[in-house]
Amino acid sequence: MGGLPSVIGVDFNSHKNSTRMTQMRSTWLDTFRLMHPNADGTTHELHNPWGRVSRRSRLDYIFLRPGKAKWKVLETRHLDGFDRPHLDQRAVLTRLVLYQQEGFGR
Repeated sequence: MGGLPSVIGVDFNSHKNSTRMTQMRSTWLDTFRLMHPNADGTTHELHNPWGRVSRRSRLDYIFLRPGKAKWKVLETRHLDGFDRPHLDQRAVLTRLVLYQQEGFGR
C-alpha cells in the first residue's frame, strides 16, 4: 500500500464471525465497531413470507487502513431510506477527517 490510506466499503455477504471478516479485521479497521463496540450492527434482515424476521446479519462494512496519514473516524452509522432500508439492506456511512499536521492547515 506504500503508506497511502485506503477505504473499503462494500456488501461482503459475510457474517461478522466468518473467516473472511476475521481476516479483514486483522489488518483493517472496522469503522462501525470502532465507534460502536457493543451496538447491534445488523444491516440485513431476511423475512419469511408472512413478514416476520427469520434472520438478522451484519453484511455491510466500511474498513479503513489509515497508512502513514493520521485519519480519525468521526462518525459511523447505518442509514435507512425514507420508509425502509435501501434495497434489501441498510446503507453504511462513515465520516473521516485527516488530522492537522504541522505546516498544514491552521
